[in-house]
Amino acid sequence: MPQFLILGLDGAGKTTLLYRLKLGSQAWPQIKGDMAAMRQPKADVDKEKDNDQEVDKYDAGYHYEELSFRNIFNCGMWDVPGTEPMRRVWRCFYHSIKIHGVVFVVKEDINPGENDVPPERLELARQRIELARQYISLLMNEDELRLAPFAVILNVEEGTKAKVGGKKADEEELFYRLGLHRAPESCRWRLKAFKINVLHLTGESDKAFEEVMKHMKSCLSNPRSYGMNF
Repeated sequence: MPQFLILGLDGAGKTTLLYRLKLGSQAWPQIKGDMAAMRQPKADVDKEKDNDQEVDKYDAGYHYEELSFRNIFNCGMWDVPGTEPMRRVWRCFYHSIKIHGVVFVVKEDINPGENDVPPERLELARQRIELARQYISLLMNEDELRLAPFAVILNVEEGTKAKVGGKKADEEELFYRLGLHRAPESCRWRLKAFKINVLHLTGESDKAFEEVMKHMKSCLSNPRSYGMNF
């Protein structure tokens, strides 16, 4: 069963992506509350009773789920935090686990339609996009991931615009700011970007994410990749 890593900077929407796929929209209000509780500082987290024993609700870090995509394949997905300390241990996952593909989530820090954004926030948003670009490039050239397909999820709302660098620019610009159009020819065949609002995903059968998995399947069956048979 193929194994995928969901990576990206903190706050990009990685865990939201995983659990919108796993649980769909109906269970989302509950999981959203659970996620908020888990991410409180450990000292502030309440404990609950489970079979007369106290259970710590603190979020230990990564999440793993097995997903089934109809007429494509079943796979395992590892959601790994994107905070600065956790980025240092990303490689531990693909060093110790056979990873067949990477889903890298990117989200613009400036809210769509937001006006009069302070220059310091614009600069921070620019720096984070540049950092995401650097990580995508680094990961694609890691020895353990040289055969792995990459899906870059541009976590944006369709048709919205954000103010970037003092001007209005729609989500198409994010693709170019990430340097995806400059990917080397040796990597371009296994790299594809998808514009998806992850908060609107409705489950494993969601048509928007189905295109992502079709890309993964096409690459994984390619002899240049793992030549897998499905």
